[in-house]
Amino acid sequence: MTRDPDPCVVAWAIALAPTVQPRRVHWWRELVTNVYRDARDARDALRQSGPYLQHEDDDFDREHPKVLLRDVMVGLSTGRDAPPNWGWHL
Repeated sequence: MTRDPDPCVVAWAIALAPTVQPRRVHWWRELVTNVYRDARDARDALRQSGPYLQHEDDDFDREHPKVLLRDVMVGLSTGRDAPPNWGWHL
């Protein structure tokens, strides 16, 4: 027969146990989508900036290729691109 632990010991064990963050169900989709949108928005902001307003669209696209979702997915999944540190606990 095993003895139940003292309630005070159990209370301390619960109090000192690491907290568990709620799991993100679709964390990979959220990560890829956010990285893609951030890169796309940064490129769009660059296009609207002063030095690039005079460029033709073809010239700008040649200098700064469009961000493709496929490239973001491959870059993150192969480790070529590091995910941003958003303070996530996966």
